[in-house]
Amino acid sequence: MARQSNVQQFCWEQVLRTNRLFRISHLFCPKLMADQLLALHALFASIELVCCEVTDEIVAHRKINWWRDELSERQAAQSNHPVVRHLHASGALKKVPAAALRALLGSVEARIETSAPTDEDEFLLLCQGVYRPQVELELAIGGIDGAFNDEKLMTGGLIQLLRENNKRKENAFWWVPLNLLARFNIKRSDIEAFQDSKALRALFTHLLGLVRTPIDDRLFYGQVDLPDGVGDVHLQLMIALQNRQLARLLATSPDRYSGELARSRAGDLMDAWKRARQLNKRSKSELDVANE
Repeated sequence: MARQSNVQQFCWEQVLRTNRLFRISHLFCPKLMADQLLALHALFASIELVCCEVTDEIVAHRKINWWRDELSERQAAQSNHPVVRHLHASGALKKVPAAALRALLGSVEARIETSAPTDEDEFLLLCQGVYRPQVELELAIGGIDGAFNDEKLMTGGLIQLLRENNKRKENAFWWVPLNLLARFNIKRSDIEAFQDSKALRALFTHLLGLVRTPIDDRLFYGQVDLPDGVGDVHLQLMIALQNRQLARLLATSPDRYSGELARSRAGDLMDAWKRARQLNKRSKSELDVANE
């Protein structure tokens, strides 16, 4: 029991180094999925830290390849890494498709190579690509087989890119579209210095506005396999919390983004509680209709 607690503690430490919102969303997730979601998000955090903390591309690719080997079915059962051990012990690895894990690692490798998008369309596709593998993996944990709205992925992708800037030592804002740098007459070095200016605020207001989407509609459509029909509640809550965080970023100056991304607010907890009640009520209602 003590050993398992140490593994869980390590996973929590990894998650909270990158995504403070998970502490809130995890409170309202289905109990049967709690350990599996913790293990999965600890994996997200570990991979994210490789992307933003390792400055040598060769070393970063080696680390990603290590994760690729460690997460294989053959190696995972005997792994000494706490995150892999918890993924295996919780049963999460049995649920997630190998293709989705490969997509997650491939997404990180693509970001390590820091190829800047040329315009807004490429930027939005980048944001979707950053967050899509995480959504697919969490859907698998929730037992959901269905389609989802790609536009709803953009907020999570941008927030992750912004989080990575906090720790990335080189090319922190590599993902800002080239045409926007020219349009707002800003150099990438100006963004990295976070010099407060009208042009910089205008640039980020534009970027944040591009990914902002309504959160009232259902995100997922398709068959819900869990008996209680709440397999996507945690992910819905996380996206709602990300939208609240995005709204706060829109209301503040870019030099304060780092502090805002490193915390959660008391209001987030109340909002998550209200939304969890709505989602659970709606999920049960939809399940009743499906069973009629």
